[in-house]
Amino acid sequence: MGSYFLIRDEFMQKKKKNLMRAAAAVMTAGLALGLSACGSGSGQSVADACKIVETEMESVTAEVNTALSGALGGGDADPAAAFDPLVAGLEKASSQVTNTEVKAVTDDMTKIIKDLAASMADLDLSNLDATDTAAMEKLEAFTATMEEQGDAMQTAGEAIDKLCGAK
Repeated sequence: MGSYFLIRDEFMQKKKKNLMRAAAAVMTAGLALGLSACGSGSGQSVADACKIVETEMESVTAEVNTALSGALGGGDADPAAAFDPLVAGLEKASSQVTNTEVKAVTDDMTKIIKDLAASMADLDLSNLDATDTAAMEKLEAFTATMEEQGDAMQTAGEAIDKLCGAK
């Protein structure tokens, strides 16, 4: 019977790691797809507004990467908090953008990332019991939510790409 618990515990550890990797992949894909692709121009045109977003995202990239590494490294790191620098950067950029088109797509991305962080904050994997049906259902619901939010992030990234133009 002891080997069952060892196998179950090993399975759950792998499941937790895979879940965190999936969350990071969703976020990284959305960022790579949408937030790094903006042009330049004059006045508060689309291009200038895109440049504001691009510049702010470049300024928080190192902080976001550090936060993600900490969250994926295990230990006591808060996965939801890994999104804080990104949300702060997007909110700062949005406050400087007056172009309504760029502001709308930036605000959409901000909301999606806030929702993703809230979803991650709601999930406690520390004492997940694979034999607890309710806990496993909650994990499955979380996985479905992550997929939906990943799709939403991809769509928002595509909207930014379309508006700002990929480099």
